Amino acid sequence: MLSLNKDLDSSKIKYFLPHHAVKKKDNITAKLRVVFDGSCKPPNSNSLNSVLGIGQVLQPDIFTIIVRFRVNKITFTADIKQMYRQVLVDPEDQNLQKIVRRNSSDSVIKEYKLSTITYGTSSAPFLATRCLHQIALDSQIKNPEISSSIQNSFYMDDLMAGATSNNEAIALIQKLSETLDARGFHLIL
Repeated sequence: MLSLNKDLDSSKIKYFLPHHAVKKKDNITAKLRVVFDGSCKPPNSNSLNSVLGIGQVLQPDIFTIIVRFRVNKITFTADIKQMYRQVLVDPEDQNLQKIVRRNSSDSVIKEYKLSTITYGTSSAPFLATRCLHQIALDSQIKNPEISSSIQNSFYMDDLMAGATSNNEAIALIQKLSETLDARGFHLIL
């Protein structure tokens, strides 16, 4: 049962995230993907997503990003590798992201806490983009061009940016990669 209010200590509350495996039937080499359902409402209780704050939108809308992207002479795109898996959840809040698992039907069921933000929870997009936004803020004085690119050229974990020349584009890619790598966000071009 999940019920959050100001008087309760979140470290004492447990919530087990429903989840299931998804595998494409036509692709035998594809990895198994786990889907978490933070919107699942247990009997006589609230879903996790119904009590989580979703945060504000920190990134420009996709239309603005695409228009800005198309103005550049040289363009490039990139993706942050497993962005959600790079952002840790405060240990006090990990009890709200518990799962149960066992290796086989004969095995003992074990409890686990998910330590990173989880796709399927309503707060995950804000938390991930807020981390990206913080990197931009931290880079503002030392590297205003990088800060601007991070703030204005990302849609979630997808980068769409450009420059006026090949050399300028290569330099921008290198600086962005270095800045993001230092914070655990690895760009895949």
